[in-house]
This record gives sequence, C-alpha cells and structure tokens, in this order.
Amino acid sequence: MKNNLVLLFFLGLACISAGNKPLLNYDTKDMVVVQGSTFLRGLDSAHLQNDIDRFNGSFALFSQEYPAIRMTVPPFYIDKNEVTNADFKKFIEANPRWSKSNIPDSLHDGNYLKDWNGDKYPKAKANYPVVYVCWYAARAYARWKGKRLPLDVERESAAKGLDKTYEFPWGNADADVSKANYILSNIGHAVATGSYPPNSLGLYDMCGNVFELCEDLWRVDDYKMRADWNKRTGLDRITSWNSPVDRKNVVIKGGSWNSPAVNLRTTYHESYPKTSCTAYVGFRCAATIITVNK
Repeated sequence: MKNNLVLLFFLGLACISAGNKPLLNYDTKDMVVVQGSTFLRGLDSAHLQNDIDRFNGSFALFSQEYPAIRMTVPPFYIDKNEVTNADFKKFIEANPRWSKSNIPDSLHDGNYLKDWNGDKYPKAKANYPVVYVCWYAARAYARWKGKRLPLDVERESAAKGLDKTYEFPWGNADADVSKANYILSNIGHAVATGSYPPNSLGLYDMCGNVFELCEDLWRVDDYKMRADWNKRTGLDRITSWNSPVDRKNVVIKGGSWNSPAVNLRTTYHESYPKTSCTAYVGFRCAATIITVNK
C-alpha cells in the first residue's frame, strides 16, 4: 500500500510539467479535474476549539483530524457522482466473479448487495448510490473503469472545492436539509445521486447521502505522527511514513443519511472494515493524471 501511494505521488507530479499532455486510459466525461494545491488538512488549534464549541463535542471526537498538516496534492480526476446501482450492474455483467452469488466469502461480511435480488438492483433505484459493497469490490470496479479509489487527502481537497478552508462542501455555514441528506433530513435512506446542489467544483454529494470509501488503510493518530515527521524534516508528503497501519480497516469520508452534521465536515474521516457491506457506505472513483511529452 505504501509503495502504491508513493507511486501515485510521483506519477501525479508529472502533470505539473509544462509542455506535457494527459495520457488517459479512462473516460473523463463524468469526472472533474481537481487542480493541484497545498493546503492545511485537518484542524488547527483554532478550528479544533471552534468545532468543539460548535458541535458540543469533546477532543476525542476530533482527535483523528488534529493537528492540521500542510499537504501538497497533485492534480487528479474525481467522479462527479457516487457510483450508482446501474453503474455497478454493468460491472457485474462484465465481471461475473463479483456478482452476489460468486464473490468469495472472505471478501465480505455476508451482506454484499443485500438489497439486490440476485443480480437485480432495487426497483426504481438505478440512479441511487450502490451500497452494501465491500472495499474489495469497490476497488475492483474502479480498476475495471481504469480508475482507482480516491486517497483520503484527495477526497478532502475535492470536498472543499475551490476554497481549501471550507468546513463543508458548500462553505462554512451550518448544515441544513436543503444542502445534504443527513440524519436531520429524516429520510432514513440514501436518495438518488445529484439530488442536492454541487460544490464549487461541480461535485455532488460530497457530504451526506452515503459515506465514501477511500483507498487508504486506516492509521491511528496519523495526523499527529505525520505532523511530528513534517516538523522534523521540513517536508510535506502525500503519504505517511510513521503511523501504524490497521490492515483490516480503511478510511471512509463524507458522512451519510444517518450521520449527524459533525460527520459531514470536509475534514472528518473514520475507520471502516474492508469486508463490511452496509446501507450507509458507497464510493466514487478518482484517477491519477499521467502526462507524456508532446
């Protein structure tokens, strides 16, 4: 995993060079370019205290987002929308080994595509985000499309949109039911993708509706250890070298239909088992921009 992330970092740097053009093996029609940037990821001391007060929480709730770390992220593509049931059905038809009846038991918790009837998704839910999918299947889908799952830091950058200081995809104003599908919406399930206004990059459902799987394995106290490493070396990295990896769990971001507002923030992330399949987690794809000389 670490080697893969390092490779993505250096491949991404190539696109910054002038006089190069993108080399793409994927369809970008329904994707958005997120320009490369350097920004503060996570919460600095002032934002930490503000969020503790704003959400009446404790430090423990925000500990995995603190302290803020300066990160440089190369440009990348990301899907405008979450992957839908209709999208995933095409994947299964082309790759039967990932169907409900064929997926190995070791890759899921027994709830894989629980809401499907065999290889048929729920009636009238073609454009709803696919849920009850495990991380392994999401990665397989992304590879089939010539893409990958987004990195945690990429997902945060994309959610913030054009202004990398935003606490929510729409800005810093409080969450309300006109902006996202979350617990106060009282809907009780995911809704069709694109049902709420996009962020400033034209990305839909960057918070609420369903949590989204990231490529990253979960790392406890990653921000603290990464900040300590950056302070010692004076370098910013897209991947961590020090914090211990939890190989059974991955990162999810964005909050869902059953999440409180505090989970909708762009900096929020939590751990999630690789094999879990639930009604509140889906995914979207990203892609590295690789360039070649003209």
